[in-house]
Amino acid sequence: MGAPRDFGRMLFPVGLIFFMGLAGAAICLLLFSGPGLAEDAAPARASLHGPTGLWDMPNARVLPDFNVRLGVGDSGPYRTYSGSAGLFDRLEVHGRFTEINTIQAFPGEGFGNYKDRSAGVRAVVIPEKDHAPQVAAGVYDVTGTALFGSRYLVLSKRIQGLQDLGPLDLTLGLGQGVLGGENVYGTGPAGSPKDGSGQDFLFSSPFRKTRPFAGLEYSILPELTATVEYSSLNHDSLFGYRDRSWTRLNTGLKYDLTDALYVQAALIRGRDPSFGAGVNFPLEPEGILAWKKEPAFQALEKERWQAYEADNERLAVILARSLEQDGFSQVKVSCAAEAVWVEVENSRYLSDAKALGRMGKVIDALAPERVKTLFLNIKRQGQVRQSLKTNRAHLKDFLNSRLDREGFLAFSELDLYGSRHWKEFAGDPTVGPACEAGESAFFFSMEPKVKTFMENRKGFFKHKAYIQTQAGYRPWKRGVFVSELQSTFFNQYRDLAFEPLEDEPSRTDIVRYESRHGTRLSMLAFDQVYVLPWDAQGRTAWGIFESAYGGAGAEVFRFFSDGRLGCGLEGEMVRKRDPENNLLFSSGSTRLYRTAYLNLYAQILPEAGVSAGAKIGRFLAGDNGVRFELRRENEYFTLGGWYTVTNTGHMESSKNTGHRESGVYVRIPFSVFSDKDSPGHFRYSISSFTRDPGQSVRQPSSLFPLDDTGLPAHTREHLEEARH
Repeated sequence: MGAPRDFGRMLFPVGLIFFMGLAGAAICLLLFSGPGLAEDAAPARASLHGPTGLWDMPNARVLPDFNVRLGVGDSGPYRTYSGSAGLFDRLEVHGRFTEINTIQAFPGEGFGNYKDRSAGVRAVVIPEKDHAPQVAAGVYDVTGTALFGSRYLVLSKRIQGLQDLGPLDLTLGLGQGVLGGENVYGTGPAGSPKDGSGQDFLFSSPFRKTRPFAGLEYSILPELTATVEYSSLNHDSLFGYRDRSWTRLNTGLKYDLTDALYVQAALIRGRDPSFGAGVNFPLEPEGILAWKKEPAFQALEKERWQAYEADNERLAVILARSLEQDGFSQVKVSCAAEAVWVEVENSRYLSDAKALGRMGKVIDALAPERVKTLFLNIKRQGQVRQSLKTNRAHLKDFLNSRLDREGFLAFSELDLYGSRHWKEFAGDPTVGPACEAGESAFFFSMEPKVKTFMENRKGFFKHKAYIQTQAGYRPWKRGVFVSELQSTFFNQYRDLAFEPLEDEPSRTDIVRYESRHGTRLSMLAFDQVYVLPWDAQGRTAWGIFESAYGGAGAEVFRFFSDGRLGCGLEGEMVRKRDPENNLLFSSGSTRLYRTAYLNLYAQILPEAGVSAGAKIGRFLAGDNGVRFELRRENEYFTLGGWYTVTNTGHMESSKNTGHRESGVYVRIPFSVFSDKDSPGHFRYSISSFTRDPGQSVRQPSSLFPLDDTGLPAHTREHLEEARH
C-alpha cells in the first residue's frame, strides 16, 4: 500500500496547482468571456462508476436521446459494471453492479466478494442557455439497501477558452446521503445492510446533512480531456472502504479512442490509481451490419398483361401470389371493378408504414388502370389492426415525394381496425371472390436462450443455457397447436441455495423446475384467437403454459382512439406441474391458482413513443394489486420498466411481505444483427429478487400490447418510412 500513497503524495501538489490554475482561469473566463456554448453542448462523459459525471461526483450533463453507454471501472476497493441510457436529451437512467473486494459475502459458499446492484436517474431541470448554467437533479441507489444512496442538485456551465485554449466545463453541486458524507444504509440481521433503507432515505427530510462538491473538465484536445474534482465523500463512512483517504481532490484524463470507445485513468483520494473504459453508441435499427439496398419491385411484362386481361377473381390470385413471393405472409386479396382489398401480416419490415408502402408499390406495378382505390390492411393475430384507404394516384404521388405526409393523410383514411372500410368495399356489387396465400399450416423455430439468477449466496450470477425449439400447427384460422422443448446443456441452477418461501409458493420453488439438464417439455398448448363484435379480440388457451404451470387462460382486449388507448380483461386457472414428469400435474400440490386482471393501456406521448400499461387485479399468489409499466419506444428499440404493488399480508415469509416486484428491460430489433430490415425483437430484462408476490403465468400469446409500433398512431408519425 506504500507505493500508491507515495505516488499520491507526489502528484497531489501538481494536481492542486493544476486545479487552482484551471479554477482561476475559469473564473476569469466567466467574468470576461462572451456567451457560453449553449448551441455546442458539452459532451456527456462517463464517471468512473458509469453514469455521466466527473470521477466520483455527478455533473449536470446527460446522454443524448436514445444513446447508451456500457462501461467498467476500477477504483479500489470498488469494481463497477454499468449501463446508462439517455432519454429526450433531458433524462439519464443508469444501473450498475459493484464488487467490493474488501468484504467476503457468505464465506465458504462460493459467492466471493460482496456485490451490490443499484440504479438511479438524473433529470435536467433547466437546460444550458447563453450565460445560464445547466441545472440537474438526480438520485443514486435509492432502492434496496442504499449502500451508495445519494440525492443531489448540480450545475454545469461550458465556457469557451481564450485564444487557442479548449473549452472548459465547470460543475458545482450539493449532495446528500453518501454524497453528503453520510452512511444511509441501515443494519439488518447479523449486521448486514438492511433492505428498504433506500426508500427510507429517498423520502427523508430535505433538511439533512449536505455537502458541496465541484469540478471542471478541460478539453486539451477534442479527444483528450483533463478532469479535476473536489469530492464531497466521507471515505471513512463508505461501505467496504478500509484505507484512509489522503485528499478529496481527484485528478485524471479521459481519452476517446474512437467516436464509440473511451478509456480513463485517474488518481482518486490522493492514493488510488483508478481506471475505466467503455463504449457509447446510439440505438439504431441498422446496427452491426449496413443494410443492403432493397431492390425495387419489378413486374414482368407477362404478369402485367395477365393482370390487364384478368377478371376480378383472377386478378386477386395474381396480386396475392405476387405479395406472397415478395415476402408477406397470410395474404388475402379481393378485387372489385375499381378497387382492391389487401390484407397481410407484416413479415418483411420493422415498420408497418414501410409495409404499407411496399404493398402499394406491388399493387401499382401490376393492377390494371381500372383500379383507382386501394384498401391496404395490416393484420395482427388474424385481425386487421390498421387499415389504409387511399386513392392510387395520391399514394403514387406520396411515394414519389410529390405529396407530403399531411397532404397524403388529408386525401386518405388511416383507421384503427378495418370494419368500416370492409363494409364500404364489400358493398360494391362487383366484388369478386377472395384469394388467400402465404399461410403455412406448420411452423418451426429454434433459438439459444440464457436465464440468469442473481444474488444467491452460492454465487452472484448463476446461469442456465439451453436451446428452445418451438413447433406448431395451425388447423384452422387463428387457431394454433404449439409445442416447446427446452434442451439444457449448461445449468448452474442446481447449485442454488434457494428454498421455497411459502407452503404453496407461486415462484420461489423455481429450482425444482429449472435445475435439471436434458430436455423438458416447457409448453404444449392450444391457443385460439377470436374476432369479436365491436372490433374486440378474444383469446383462449389450454394446456401446458410454462415450466411450472398448466391449465386454462382467457383474454379479451380492444384498442380505442387510433390505438392510443386500450382496455381488456384476462384470467387464468392453473395448477403446478410435476417437476419430474412432463405431462402430469404435481401430486404434492392440489392448489388451483387463479388470476384475474383488468388490463389498461395508453400512449401517453405518441409523438415521443411513451406508453404505459397497468395490470390490476389478483396475481398468482392470491395477492391483489397493480403492476405498472412505463416504456419508451424510439427507432424500434424499447426501454421499459415495471413496478408491482400488491397486498402481501397473508404471506408467511418476511421476504415476501412488503416485497415490490420490479424490473427493467430493453427490446432490441433483430435487424441490428442483420444486413437487412427485418421484423421481430429480442427482449432482455433484469428483475428484482425472485419472490412470490406480483407473479403471473406465461401464455402462448397475448393480446395486451407488447409492441406500440403496430398501431395507426405510430404509423402516422412514421409515414415517411413508406417511401423507402
